[in-house]
Amino acid sequence: MVLNGPRIVSVPYSATVTLDWSVADVIRITLTGNIQITNSNAYDGQRCTLELTQDAIGGRSVILTSEVRFGTDIIAYAPSSTPNAMDRLGFMFNQSAGKYDVVALVTGYV
Repeated sequence: MVLNGPRIVSVPYSATVTLDWSVADVIRITLTGNIQITNSNAYDGQRCTLELTQDAIGGRSVILTSEVRFGTDIIAYAPSSTPNAMDRLGFMFNQSAGKYDVVALVTGYV
């Protein structure tokens, strides 16, 4: 039996980045500065996982642009500030709304 896992891509840090979800289900970025993230190219219902890791300095800020939508259970995202801490954000793309709905958030893996 062959099991296909998620497509995982590491993206180099840039102060502004557009993530292309047509090539990945999991995208990893190590933050070496503050960042603004835009999401693009997911298909309807796609589950997208974003892994953000602070560098050895930590304290990097993250701005998610307007295509990200929060609900009443997860109302915002404040990144971990601890050096080397990793956060995971789970999105599900909603084609009819044109939004990446935040459906999971776990912070502070060290």
